[in-house]
Formats: sequence, structure tokens, C-alpha cells
Amino acid sequence: MRGLGALVALYLLGVAGYFALLQQADTQHADLVKQANGLSGSYTNALVTKARIQVLQEQIALKSAAIESLKAVAAKLPEGMQLSDFAFQRGQKIALRGTVPAEQIGKLTDFSAALQGVTLNGQPLFKNVSAPTSQGSGAAANQFSWTLACELRGPELE
Repeated sequence: MRGLGALVALYLLGVAGYFALLQQADTQHADLVKQANGLSGSYTNALVTKARIQVLQEQIALKSAAIESLKAVAAKLPEGMQLSDFAFQRGQKIALRGTVPAEQIGKLTDFSAALQGVTLNGQPLFKNVSAPTSQGSGAAANQFSWTLACELRGPELE
């Protein structure tokens, strides 16, 4: 009988040790869950901050592209031609409108070709420059209204 009592006592001691280890593992698990929950807020904040930085960088790139485009147009605009509208559209296209005296209508094609040749950091600023269109201006017989569209090279302008 003594052996049986010792065996039961040993069994109960093993069960008690098992439950003690189980309790310790549960406590560690709860601590890890609490730590993970604490980090998830920081991780989410980091992702939001990263997205904001990316948006700001894109806005800076668009602003730079608009400024460089306007500089190129101003530098290449022949004397006598007037630019009346510069529209930056969705960060990809530029629409130009203006007037030109009838005797200088040929400069419109030269202007388009000059814009096609503009470079920034050794690469073309514009992917495509459309052929200019012109029509007689109703206000003055010797004036023509012209339009021109330019497509920017892309986000790698920086």
C-alpha cells in the first residue's frame, strides 16, 4: 500500500507541476499578446507616416515638374508669340494656348520642335509634344490663336 500511496503522491506532484508550467506559459502568452498589441499601433502609425511622406514627395515632384515645364516654355517661346494660358493637367500633361502674329505663324512649328528638344538632367523633359494647331483670331485679322499639348516624361523627372 505504501508504494501505491507514493505513486499517487508522485502522480499528483507531476499534475501540479504540469499545471504550474501551463499557468506560466499562459502568463507569457498574455504578455506577448499585450506587447504585440502595443506594437501594432506603432506599426500602423509608421505605415500612415510612410504614406504621407510618399504623397508629399509626389507633390514636390509635381511642383518641380510644373516649374521646370514653365521655365522651358518661357525660355523657348519665340519673340512676338504670346502665351495666354499654361494649364498643368493631372501632373502628366501641359496645355499651352496663346496668340501669334500672322507673319510669324511659322515660328509655331519651331517652338514645338524646341520644346521637344528640352532636356532635364540629360533626359528629355517631354515625352511627346503635339503638333501645334492654329486658327484665325476673330478679334484681329493679323492674329492667330494657337494651342499646343506636351506630355511629361514621367515620375522619374527628379
